[in-house]
Amino acid sequence: MSFSETLSILVSTTLILVIYTILYRENPAFRFGEHLLVGATVGHALVLGVFQIRDLAVIKIQSGLVTGNLGDIAYIIPLILGAMIYLQYSKTYRYLSKVSIALMLSVGISLSIRGLLFVNVIGQIKGAIRPLTSIQSVVYLIGVVCVLLYFVYEKRASDIAGPLPKIGRYLLMLTMGAYFANALLGRLSIVIGTLNNLLVAPAWYLIPIALLIIAADAITRSNKSKQGIEAI
Repeated sequence: MSFSETLSILVSTTLILVIYTILYRENPAFRFGEHLLVGATVGHALVLGVFQIRDLAVIKIQSGLVTGNLGDIAYIIPLILGAMIYLQYSKTYRYLSKVSIALMLSVGISLSIRGLLFVNVIGQIKGAIRPLTSIQSVVYLIGVVCVLLYFVYEKRASDIAGPLPKIGRYLLMLTMGAYFANALLGRLSIVIGTLNNLLVAPAWYLIPIALLIIAADAITRSNKSKQGIEAI
């Protein structure tokens, strides 16, 4: 293993252990790791944004000015709209930033509604009305009907619907539990991957050092608290 690889492993292990010190108590080491993570994330996002502007707009505008292609020159419009957002910091021209913000929100909401409509509404309807040629189709249809009855007719027509609204409630609880378990397993897989990185040489050499530092800090704090009590 080369020196650079060893150094990168030791640095990453140190940062992982620094973040895990929050399990002991709030401390300056954890705050340093937290600020470092936030700063690195923001810096990475900023650099990516600059390169995207360069690759998706500036280069195409320069090419359009050379070739006379109006389609490439038109990329100057989103650049101007993006720059107008920063007029939010100007008291005189703040109203111009609202044009860019309104356009950005309207386009984003329209695209979101379109995606949600096709996936969560039309897709669900197509899945519910497909031919009942398998057990999966039958269970899917029963689940849709029971859940709809739970939301619409649980109180007003419980005598007519019978136990179907209650079955819909149980199905909802089962679905939410499955979503929660899936999210939990995803987080656990991240923790397991982190532990796998810690339990290899030379990374695990730092674990005893971290434990000794925590033990020394705990003993020091205990002695200080005892001295404070005796002084009182």
